[in-house]
Amino acid sequence: MATYTGKTVTEAIDNGLSDLQVNRHQSNIKVVKFPKMGMFGRVRQAAVVEIEPLSVDTDLGDTLPAETPMTADENRLLLLSSISQATADYVKYLATEKKITLNYEIKVVPDQFFIEMSSNDEEELIGPKGQTINQFQELANQYVVNAEKKSGCARS
Repeated sequence: MATYTGKTVTEAIDNGLSDLQVNRHQSNIKVVKFPKMGMFGRVRQAAVVEIEPLSVDTDLGDTLPAETPMTADENRLLLLSSISQATADYVKYLATEKKITLNYEIKVVPDQFFIEMSSNDEEELIGPKGQTINQFQELANQYVVNAEKKSGCARS
């Protein structure tokens, strides 16, 4: 398996498919690492994917369907998954900076996602008068807005 990187998962996949000269139907793609964004929406850690070309029997090679471009909905869902994972990782990083052990679960529904957070020390996570959790929520919302703007998929 060859490893490829990019600012986004889509970019990493496109880099790999271009390099290997195969399409999505002719390869096995595994997302190894989602991109991590730093402050102000800068890429702190690139997305990493592994791509393995599938062996094609020469007799069957002509019967493979041509690559079908992703629909807008499929593209949006892939982007939403990427943004939700990166946002959750960002919030977990913020919690770590405040010495809070944070667990999360991501729930993606059409056109939106939720990050359910929990901690062994809920009082620390919530903070005085809810300040800590509100701060995390505000920073996460800013992170999502910046990520959507960079992806060209900002809400209207």
